[in-house]
Amino acid sequence: MIPTKTRKVGLWSSVAAVAAFGLTAIANDRHLGFGYVVSRRHQLALLAAAITLCVMQLALYLSAHRKENNGK
Repeated sequence: MIPTKTRKVGLWSSVAAVAAFGLTAIANDRHLGFGYVVSRRHQLALLAAAITLCVMQLALYLSAHRKENNGK
């Protein structure tokens, strides 16, 4: 079983990813550097994936947190 502290780190990392992809999508910055460009559709897909992973991390964190509190 993964400890709650590890779940919390994963949750905060997911929140940071959503913020980063969200700011990039809002700013409409398509330049990745090294000559690569990302289309708007792919930016929004990455944002949707980050949001989905964040929601999953939140659900797993809350589940682990409840189990830990019930065991005490």
